[in-house]
Amino acid sequence: MPLFVFGLLSLPGCLPPLPADKADGDADTDSDTDSDADGDADTDTDTDTGVDADGDGFEAGVDCNDHDDTVNPDAEEVCDEIDNDCDGATAEDVAPTPDRDADGDGYGDAANTIEACNPPDGYVEDASDCDDLDPAVHADADGDLICDGTDYTAVNDSEMIALFAGRFSMSSGAGDPDDSYPDHQVTLTHDYWVGRTEVTREQWEQDPEFSGWAYGSTDCTALDCPADALSWEDAARYANWLSEQEGRDDCYTSTGTDTVDADPYDCTGYRLATEAEWEYAARAGADTGYSGGDVAEDVAWITSNSGDRVHSVCTTADPENDLGLCDMSGNLDEWTNDRQGSLSSASATDPVGASSGGSRVVRGGNWHEDETRARVAARSDQSQDSHNPALVGMRLARTVAP
Repeated sequence: MPLFVFGLLSLPGCLPPLPADKADGDADTDSDTDSDADGDADTDTDTDTGVDADGDGFEAGVDCNDHDDTVNPDAEEVCDEIDNDCDGATAEDVAPTPDRDADGDGYGDAANTIEACNPPDGYVEDASDCDDLDPAVHADADGDLICDGTDYTAVNDSEMIALFAGRFSMSSGAGDPDDSYPDHQVTLTHDYWVGRTEVTREQWEQDPEFSGWAYGSTDCTALDCPADALSWEDAARYANWLSEQEGRDDCYTSTGTDTVDADPYDCTGYRLATEAEWEYAARAGADTGYSGGDVAEDVAWITSNSGDRVHSVCTTADPENDLGLCDMSGNLDEWTNDRQGSLSSASATDPVGASSGGSRVVRGGNWHEDETRARVAARSDQSQDSHNPALVGMRLARTVAP
């Protein structure tokens, strides 16, 4: 009898069929073992289509783990050494690439990255720093970003352009006559902001002291016409007002008989650019006769093309120089911070002009004069309390705080 039973059980085709849940995979075994010896354990790969064992909306064959509802093609990849989203890679394989923040300003260097789920100290997920050795080159003390070159004041919406410290030849430049002041090397050691345009009438009249201002030019009445007929002292008061609105230090102090300027490189508030800063900005790294080019009428409103009037800012044929600054040649003369003094051929670092005197340097030329006055190297001076009608305006500047 035992032999007979043995023979029956050994006959091919007489074996009972496998249960449905073992026929083509491990879909219903709910274990980590390969119960049906098909080469796949439950938690590795399910092959039963039409089955969604973990109820996450993805059936076996699509879901790479049909017994864990946190693992499916819609899941977020996290750092747990598991392929959470079924794309064949773990988070450790496709980790974010934090950027080294060497100067600790909160902004990283895109050229210095690592792959890590949990980056070490000194790495941030930001790649916008343009100088990771100097925190001031990305953000000043108030958090103003400067890598993209622009900033807006919080009060009057003036657009400011960032200029970085550097060295240049402060001189006659290409296209200027030989009797311009001597060539000399100037080194500026401070980054600074400078207004993209001359201060407009809309911006000027936000200061209550200058509301309803009597402009010298009545032919340009738009809000974006530059404010004119300003004395140097008016410009200093406006800069102080704007500084106070933003909680910054005043750069100018009135003694009753004079307005005294602080060291422009130490002052954190708004001010006028020094003469050297003005020329550095106007040249924008180019050795051209005018700010933005060598053809005056393309870049400057002067007597030959202005129609004998001032114009709205940034409206010449080629309005911006290489830094994006408008009208640094022509339209209006611009007050600088410096008292008038002679310029020598000696090299200078962070020059601030003469130490005394009642005249201040103006630069840039204006709509009423010819192209020689619009040269980048052209310079003149006026009494600081003078209101030269229709010809003189201002441009804001501000030192980037260290």
